[in-house]
Amino acid sequence: MNKLFSLFLFFGFIISAADFEVSSKLPQGQIYKAGSKIPVTISWKCPEGYAMAAWKIGAYLPSLPYKFAEATNHKISVNKDPKWSAITTVPWKWLKKEERGKLTTLDISFDTKDWPKGDYRLQCTILIRVDDKPEDKTDKYIATGFIFTLE
Repeated sequence: MNKLFSLFLFFGFIISAADFEVSSKLPQGQIYKAGSKIPVTISWKCPEGYAMAAWKIGAYLPSLPYKFAEATNHKISVNKDPKWSAITTVPWKWLKKEERGKLTTLDISFDTKDWPKGDYRLQCTILIRVDDKPEDKTDKYIATGFIFTLE
């Protein structure tokens, strides 16, 4: 019984994946003119001591209009299974050190100049890490998806 109680105490302090959340919202609807800027609000929750450090936006090829890469000159990260080949549309953007740990939402936008008309299902990935020990061992990557149409 004593060992069982010790295990319970040990595992009670482990942070689980459920302690990390991220969501996204398009505050101005889901239909935009091709070439416009797309506004997105990203919100997240993480345990004490962790902070959001960076974000990026991308998509798997099946989630983009046909020939998106050719139209925009974005590089394809090829996977042996084509449905997992992806494109990063906005590379990693890092928060300033003084912003980390203070924010739980972030209003971002990205340009769709030269993007073809069609339906998009993008994903915003955020990097959350222990802020006073920024090491790979503490890094957590979580993502949220959002959809919109360019007309």
